[in-house]
Amino acid sequence: MVEVHKSTSSGFGKAFVSKSFRCKTSYDEVKRFYVDHLTQDGWQFVHERQIKNWQRDLGGRELEFR
Repeated sequence: MVEVHKSTSSGFGKAFVSKSFRCKTSYDEVKRFYVDHLTQDGWQFVHERQIKNWQRDLGGRELEFR
């Protein structure tokens, strides 16, 4: 995997970290990796959503964990 973007912000007692990666592995394999590894470390999977702009599918997906 190659990191292609990252951003961080904080305020009001919260921190936000976002990273984007590119790889040749299938989406299902990447999702399975993160769900398996993060939940073992105590993270909770919240939801998955398609990334869209004005109802146009941009081809990405977002997995949210807390």
